[in-house]
This record gives sequence, structure tokens and C-alpha cells, in this order.
Amino acid sequence: MQFDAVLVRDDTVAAAPTVLVFHGMEGRSDAQLQFASRLTEWGYQAIAVDLFGEEVSGGGLGSTTAAMAGYLEDRAALGQRLTTVLDALMAAPEVDAGRVAAIGFCFGGLCVLDLARGGHPLAGVCEFPRPTDPTSRQHPAQCHRQGDGVPRVGRPLRAS
Repeated sequence: MQFDAVLVRDDTVAAAPTVLVFHGMEGRSDAQLQFASRLTEWGYQAIAVDLFGEEVSGGGLGSTTAAMAGYLEDRAALGQRLTTVLDALMAAPEVDAGRVAAIGFCFGGLCVLDLARGGHPLAGVCEFPRPTDPTSRQHPAQCHRQGDGVPRVGRPLRAS
């Protein structure tokens, strides 16, 4: 299964830190691309990842839900998939591998936490869980920096 990724950057900013943006069960959508665009306003470049690839994501919610369920049943396969994707993205010439963080929404949040637990060299991760109240516009985030072990709740990322 191929993965897909879109680099979103401000070409006038040289050597911006990179934020990997992982999707929920729907596959990469306009929401992740819009979030990636917002990150450029804060001094980052972003890579909106589609873990499922165009073939699965193009099949709609039924296909992406099945793919996600498969990864949830086989976390080792998910771990291998994440490592493959991360290694490919970190090797991209536009990416400074020493300045990469990852964020994820719902299923993507689980993915970025798995990357952190796996010891991958990320500066930090932030997961945005599915809201428990669908009418609420508040989405509590849990953010972690490499090595501090202290959860950061709702703190925005800042370029350094």
C-alpha cells in the first residue's frame, strides 16, 4: 500500500521546522491541508500525510474505516507503516530531520503517540482526540516534547 504526502510551505521562509500532520479515519482531507496551511503562518512548513494512500482514501469512508480497523487490530503492522512513512519523510531534502514534530487528529493522534512511544526522533508530538461532545468547538489537545515527559495541554506550537 502506497502512502501519499503533500508539502505545504512558504517559499519565502528558509529552513522552517517541519510539522507532520496525520489524519483521522477519513484519510487526508481538506481539513488537514487547511491546518497545514495555518502552520505556515506560524513559521513552520507542514507535510499533510495520507497513511492509507490515494487508492484507499479514494474509496471513501468505508475503505478508510476498514484500513484503520486493520491497523488497530495489528499494531505491529501500524508501527512498521509509521516507521516507513517517517523514514521517507525525514529523508526528503526539504526536511531538517533534527527539527520535526508531528500532530494527529483522532486515529492520527494515536499514530503520533505510537511514534513517540517507539522512540522516533521527533522534537514533539501533539494529539487531538475525537471530541466527546460533537456540539462543542473545544478539542482538548495533549502535547509532549521530546525528553520532558510532561503533558502539555492545549499549548500552541511555536517556531524556534
